[in-house]
Amino acid sequence: MIGILQNKHLDSRKMQKIINDHYSNVILTIKRSRTHKMHDVNNDILNYTSGRLTFEIIVKADYNKIKSIINKYAPFTNSVSKYKTLFERYRINYGNKLIESLELTVCPYCNRNFINSSPDLDHFFPISKHPLFSLSLYNLIPACTVCNRKKSNKAISVSPYDITKKTDSIIKFTLDPKNMTYFSLIIKILDKQMQSNADTFKLQNSYEIHSDIIKELYFKTLKYPKNYIKSLEKLAKFPISINMTPEEFYYGNYFKESDYYKRPLSKMTKDIIDFFKKNINITSLSIPNVKSK
Repeated sequence: MIGILQNKHLDSRKMQKIINDHYSNVILTIKRSRTHKMHDVNNDILNYTSGRLTFEIIVKADYNKIKSIINKYAPFTNSVSKYKTLFERYRINYGNKLIESLELTVCPYCNRNFINSSPDLDHFFPISKHPLFSLSLYNLIPACTVCNRKKSNKAISVSPYDITKKTDSIIKFTLDPKNMTYFSLIIKILDKQMQSNADTFKLQNSYEIHSDIIKELYFKTLKYPKNYIKSLEKLAKFPISINMTPEEFYYGNYFKESDYYKRPLSKMTKDIIDFFKKNINITSLSIPNVKSK
């Protein structure tokens, strides 16, 4: 799972602009609707919560605020199905714009697939159970079609908007050091709440297809020509800077947690390279094949 807000470019000022722009687009969606009126939408929420909540609060609520509202007003959050149709209108007109503003290029659920060609907006809190948050920004997860289909209406525990869940602290990719004839990819869950995500998205099975990449990383790390990598520093800055270290340029992916959102398999790449470096005596053997199990 890649944290959306781990992106260092999405500071508080920029996120506030994204939130405000999102809310403005939601208002436009309602105004253009023939079946929903703004005053009705507001009155529903004001009446049920005795004036404690407004539609604006619902749409702009962050991840923790949404959880607290669900805990306090669960019957209401489950009943207002009218917001489902409003979401469909919003998704068609503004979905791509929202995803672009969040600067995501890969799916935060799996970190395997690009999302720019066919992005979906998944509801972390399922729309079937909590339709009130159909339009809440922090409930809209830009996801690949595969992950959106796998999750469907299932509940998972870790949201990409949860700032307390850092990628490197909840999941780790490694190999079985006792079986170096065929490298067996292992996904370690470091946070028990992450297990529901791993099970729902079938991460272990999904990553087994990437044995060829593991093989490539093995040979690159085994050779590891440091002088060559150092020489790439000039190339990586010419003719334009690509903001990668020479080592990242050599491996073709990013190693920093704040950059995982940029390319698929960045987290796996970083972890597997770390494994090979730490087990260089084992991996320097002549290994005929590399597979994941």
